[in-house]
Amino acid sequence: MEQLRTAVVGLGRIGWKLHLREVHEREGFKLAAVVDPAADRLSEARSMYEVSGYTGLTACLEAEKLDLVVVAAPTLFHASQAIEAFEHGCDVFCDKPLASSLQEADDMIDAMEKLGQKLMVYQPRRCDLDVVALQDILERDLIGPPYMM
Repeated sequence: MEQLRTAVVGLGRIGWKLHLREVHEREGFKLAAVVDPAADRLSEARSMYEVSGYTGLTACLEAEKLDLVVVAAPTLFHASQAIEAFEHGCDVFCDKPLASSLQEADDMIDAMEKLGQKLMVYQPRRCDLDVVALQDILERDLIGPPYMM
C-alpha cells in the first residue's frame, strides 16, 4: 500500500493529542515531519515518533517530499500555511475553523483549484447525534435564531 508522506504543522493541544497520533497510527500514512516553533515540543516529537522536526513550514516543505500537510496551527496561520503547502504540491487537511475570514477561505479554495490540490476541513462532530438533532431543530425553526453555540 502506498503511504502518504505527511507533516503535522502545529503541536499544540489538537495537533499533539489527535492529529500526530492519528497520522502515526493510520495505515496509508507515513508521519515524515513535524513543524512547531516550540523547541521542547519539537524535541519530544522527534524522539517519540522518530521524525524530522522544523520550526517553520517553509524549511519543512523545502527539505521533505510530502504528499499531505495537516494544518493544526492557530487559525490565523491556516490560510498562509495551506496556500504554501499547495504551492509545494501538497494536499491539505486543515483543522477547524478553516480560516479567520471568508476572504482567507476563498483564497485557500482559489489556490487549491489553481494548483490542482485537495483540501479537507476537520469537522469531527458533524455527524454526532446531538449535532444532527440540533441541526434539525434549527432547520425547523423550533427555537428561533441561535444566540450562541
